Amino acid sequence: MNAKRKVIVVDGSNVATEGRTAPSLVQLDECVQALLEEYPGAEAIVVVDATFEHRIDASERSRFKDAELAGEVVTPPAGAIGRGDAFILKIADRADAVVLSNDSFQEFHAEHPWLFDDGRLLGGKPVPGVGWIFTPRNPVRGPKSREVRSKAAKLESRQSAEEVATTRAPAARAARATATKAPAAKGVRKSVSRARSVPDDEPVEKRAARPARKAAGTEKTTAKSAKPRAVAKGAAAVTAAPAKRRSRAALAAATPEASTAHGTKKQPAKSASRRAAAASKAPAKAAQVAAVSTGSRSRTKSAADSAPSTARTTKGSANEPANTPRAFLALVSNHPLKSTIDGTVSTFTSHGAMVTIPVGRGMEVVCYAPLAGLGRPAPTRARDVLKKGETRSFRIVAYDTERRIAELSLASS
Repeated sequence: MNAKRKVIVVDGSNVATEGRTAPSLVQLDECVQALLEEYPGAEAIVVVDATFEHRIDASERSRFKDAELAGEVVTPPAGAIGRGDAFILKIADRADAVVLSNDSFQEFHAEHPWLFDDGRLLGGKPVPGVGWIFTPRNPVRGPKSREVRSKAAKLESRQSAEEVATTRAPAARAARATATKAPAAKGVRKSVSRARSVPDDEPVEKRAARPARKAAGTEKTTAKSAKPRAVAKGAAAVTAAPAKRRSRAALAAATPEASTAHGTKKQPAKSASRRAAAASKAPAKAAQVAAVSTGSRSRTKSAADSAPSTARTTKGSANEPANTPRAFLALVSNHPLKSTIDGTVSTFTSHGAMVTIPVGRGMEVVCYAPLAGLGRPAPTRARDVLKKGETRSFRIVAYDTERRIAELSLASS
């Protein structure tokens, strides 16, 4: 042990329980006596926790009371945070003392890093037939130690950042104040330079009247320069508007000769023979246009007749639903895909046939049977396979929920 350290703080609760389930005041006395024999001249401060008196044997309690009154044993104040361990380490820190304990004090590693200094922690253990053996030891760095040291490092980092921010704040405020004052200083310098440009021998009255004269002159110059421009612009606008309207009216009402006089390019007049030829061609051209229009309408009508039948069955555009939501839901709920159902052929289309299927409670749905589903190979016309009004068995191939219609195929195909 270092010769400078003459104080040893004994963790009495710890050494009194070493190798036992309950603390023993006799074992604590033996430990302290052996310690003073091994380190002569040292002062021992024995600290036990507040529950020590109640955990020792009842026969030892009176002796403990006497030792406590004599100052041989010290207990921490009632309600002390950290119990006896914190009290022990505070005493050792204050007295620069050695701690005799087999505990590593992990929850205090961040608060008392001196525990890891050489010679600051001493361990002791009773050996049967030999007595107490004391040896220097290092604290164990367990999970609790890592946790408290990590928290302490984060706290220190946060405090350092706050200190840096506090230190830099006055400098930042001073910089902002300097930047704010810069334009004012610039204005002062400019005023000073203007003042220096005035001759010193100029009378005071003339010098004082200079800004007023300068402002009056500026306003007069502005008024002079602005007034002619405004008057000229207004007069030009007033003059140009009627002239423009008159020129348009004159141009609209003018004869070809007048247009030529005003500089308008004159179109060459058509001869009487050319006008007659154009008039004779007009009826023929009108008849040709009428024929083209008639043919176009007929082609449009035939294309509409050859469109898919589902557009006509919906009584509207091709995107409108073919059946009511209630009827279509009844069909989907009672007849899954690939199921067979009986339906009556209602109409024929250029691409297949429309089939009416009863779905209960007086409701019917219209379904579509394309040519591809009426045979292998597909027939040219649906009339070659089906008859209008007959009832046949069909298989449900697909559902179109957007248009509320089902696609069918013949069950025998």
